[in-house]
Amino acid sequence: MQARDFNPLDVARLSTSSDALVQALRQWQAAWGICQEVHVHARAAHEAAPLPAAQTWWRASGDAWLGADPAFETALARQLFSCASSGASSIAGAVAADARTELLAAIGAALQCAEPFDPVPGEAPQESLRRGSGAVALLVRIGGLQLHVIRDKLPSQRRARASIASPCVPAPDALRHCNVGMLVTVGKLQLRLESLASIGVGDVLRLDRRLDEPALVTVDDGTPLCNGYLGSNGPHRALSLFRADGEPAETA
Repeated sequence: MQARDFNPLDVARLSTSSDALVQALRQWQAAWGICQEVHVHARAAHEAAPLPAAQTWWRASGDAWLGADPAFETALARQLFSCASSGASSIAGAVAADARTELLAAIGAALQCAEPFDPVPGEAPQESLRRGSGAVALLVRIGGLQLHVIRDKLPSQRRARASIASPCVPAPDALRHCNVGMLVTVGKLQLRLESLASIGVGDVLRLDRRLDEPALVTVDDGTPLCNGYLGSNGPHRALSLFRADGEPAETA
């Protein structure tokens, strides 16, 4: 049996790719004066198989494929020129070719393709259409225009974030400005439930530590930090800390 990689797609990555492509298409429309509704439907590539056979295909560095109807440029020319006479058909075709080139470039940039789309014979590789390939299929509709885009293994969002993240710093430098809660425990005791229910104002409870014993200082999660003596510092209550060896540490 031959082993192969299995690369599942999550909804977040599909949504991110679809949103980026919609934004790029709207910018392309604004540049060319095209006012048509844009729709992009993203799904795992195996859910789109089989793709339409009568397609003209473009490939971008082997990681993306784009298919369109052979009459795509003619339909694009109609969107660019609401009224095109037979004498102006060659001019409309040339402008439509330029618009198509910029459209392919916008799609490639939105999907982070390494190279631009180039015309190739044949169709999208069947390997990208199998379940678990990690490829995504995007059906693009711009008015009456329709394109099929296959992107093989979307770039990882984690890698994309890492590329713009700040340089790593030593852990002590990164944590020095974090706030840490501290608890000072002067003593503990255990009571029966019946005794707890009968406690009243003025009752004296005996703790497990004497008044001349140091209090235990812990962080929020209960991890012991050090010991200290309660006292005062001017008008404020204070805690005099000392290390495990008994030497004074700091007054807080």
